[in-house]
Amino acid sequence: MKSPERLFLEGGKHAVLLLHSFTGTANEMKRTAKHLHKAGFTCLAPIYAGHGQHPEKFFQTGIADWLQTAREAYLFLQQQGYEKITIVGQSLGGVIALHLADEVAPQALVTMSSPIVERELSGLESRVKAYTTYYLRMRDIPEPEAFHFVATHFPRPEHKLHALQQFILATSDLLANINCSALILYGEADAHIYQHSAQLIYDGLASTTKQLRGYKEAGHLLSLARIPEIHDDIVDFLADEL
Repeated sequence: MKSPERLFLEGGKHAVLLLHSFTGTANEMKRTAKHLHKAGFTCLAPIYAGHGQHPEKFFQTGIADWLQTAREAYLFLQQQGYEKITIVGQSLGGVIALHLADEVAPQALVTMSSPIVERELSGLESRVKAYTTYYLRMRDIPEPEAFHFVATHFPRPEHKLHALQQFILATSDLLANINCSALILYGEADAHIYQHSAQLIYDGLASTTKQLRGYKEAGHLLSLARIPEIHDDIVDFLADEL
């Protein structure tokens, strides 16, 4: 199985930085990137440090590293000469997008299914465990070896999961500082925590131009939902920022 790579599609003068979810990779943003690129945007989807790699490498990273990945990707676009840069983030990617927007003042901002209320540590660990078992299975690691690896690496130390939990919670304090145009998206079939967070993000942003949209049949990962309106809405929103 080939390791995932960042996605960079050169297009127009308005660049879009696409940030994936916790334990995801740039692959989950590929469909969104292709729609935006077809509409004339340059698209960059990085992969957070440790993501898409062996669990032991993933375990060595944390939220500070993943935020730094986003910072470096944004800087890369600036160094390439892009003056208009929009940040699009899904789930944790949207949380990182909000933290980054507080630092760099992007052209616009899109969040998809992003939580800003407390996530239980057990839920975060479940995601890490699912990532671990999926990675080992896709690499054809013998079942006894995979079982032993999981048994000896879980439960995870709480301090890194706690840091991620606190990073998510701290997002609320940043919203009043962010005044760029914003589009807040969520799935109406997603868990309540994400729907509630979408409303809180919308209400808390200082942006004078902002939109909140839900999609009746969509679950959590909107970029993968086969609902054309989602990508059409993003393209239409960003077209106003050209």
